[in-house]
Amino acid sequence: MIERIKINKNKVIEIFNLLDRLDKSENSIEMKYFIKKNKKNLDNENEILKLLFESNSNRFKEYEEKRIKKIQECAKKENGKISLTKDGKSIEIEEDKLNEFNFYIKKLNIEYEDALKEREKELNNLNKFLSQEIEIDILKISNEDIPNNLSQDDYEIIYPLIY
Repeated sequence: MIERIKINKNKVIEIFNLLDRLDKSENSIEMKYFIKKNKKNLDNENEILKLLFESNSNRFKEYEEKRIKKIQECAKKENGKISLTKDGKSIEIEEDKLNEFNFYIKKLNIEYEDALKEREKELNNLNKFLSQEIEIDILKISNEDIPNNLSQDDYEIIYPLIY
């Protein structure tokens, strides 16, 4: 059943990302339809919202390019690929390059302090914007059709779509 719901813009991104992950796993016919239909319903809004994360500041973009280049230079590599920490959320830096890396980043942060402050303002405005509600059409699904292997976090994300 399709229902028009009010939802925060940041929740649109969370739901879309979850649906995208679920789309890559085995699902019942009902769940597949639910995923495809809602991804289609959320796709335009999600794409627009993702674009808002990009900075308008050329100076910040320059900072990011230099920071990323240094990370690539100093990161641990396994089989030619950059190594992540155990939690998979951070990049590991070679121990013998750690001091060099930290010094470079501190220097970079000082050099681009104005751009970083401007980016912080951008992100604050973005967070305020993403907390606003929009109305969107969503296909709801029965709790019985939700896979049992969802994590608690994933279940909380998908909860507004369950009837």
